[in-house]
Amino acid sequence: MHFEMESLREGYHRLAAEVLAQGVETSPRGLRTRELLGASFTCHNPVDSLVSGTGRGIVKALAAAETLQLIGGFHDPEALVRAAPHFANYLSEDGKQRAPYGPRLAEQLPVAIERLRQDPDTRQAQVTVWQPELDNALGLHDYPCTTSLQWLLRGGRLHMVVHMRSNDLFLGTPYDVFQFTQLQLAIANVLGVEPGSYHHSAASLHLYEKHWDRARELEAPTGDGPPTFGIQAGTWDEAVMVARRIHDDAEPLGFATSSPGEKWLHMAMASVHGRS
Repeated sequence: MHFEMESLREGYHRLAAEVLAQGVETSPRGLRTRELLGASFTCHNPVDSLVSGTGRGIVKALAAAETLQLIGGFHDPEALVRAAPHFANYLSEDGKQRAPYGPRLAEQLPVAIERLRQDPDTRQAQVTVWQPELDNALGLHDYPCTTSLQWLLRGGRLHMVVHMRSNDLFLGTPYDVFQFTQLQLAIANVLGVEPGSYHHSAASLHLYEKHWDRARELEAPTGDGPPTFGIQAGTWDEAVMVARRIHDDAEPLGFATSSPGEKWLHMAMASVHGRS
């Protein structure tokens, strides 16, 4: 099943309604869900991707922290827990995520960007999150939900394609799409091109029973979304440094930003550091 929408913020309530109406009940680990198999959606405007104003409360600091750690190529679980204390439930016994995206993609992203520079028509600008040597084992605490990310330059615009083995529409999708579109925007800025469409596919797109009532209450968005047109940088190394600086040194005043998006990320992170 495929869905077309202007942006995730615009189409999120409709996506939830379809999963509730068309989803088949299944119970992995004994937990009831409604699930669409092989579901996908396209967002034509990746800038407006945070689902604010839809009735789904969003922890902006968590969205910012995940985004900056992804682009910055590192993992700071303490910042994630400060942003959203419930995040501690997803950490392993050592206090870390078992499969954080930032470290897994840090060395792959520059290669993908260079492929796009060398051959703008390439189909090889792809990174892999699921790593067989790490994830093809039974009984692990956590497995990455995302399997791969890909970028294609077509018509002077940078399009992005994300594949997921599993996606919780209520808890996961809002934050996943936000951080991935922010990555798309940052790479577009480095390449000096406009962002194109964002394509998202999930082998299992689902809602857990505990979220069914809240999903029914979602509504068309009100107001404007945050100005999140990515990190501005001329090289990927610069983008990584900007992400790390915003993450670690955010101050409520006197922070030089080059885009409204950077300012938004900076202000969200300031609350994590107790400086808002």
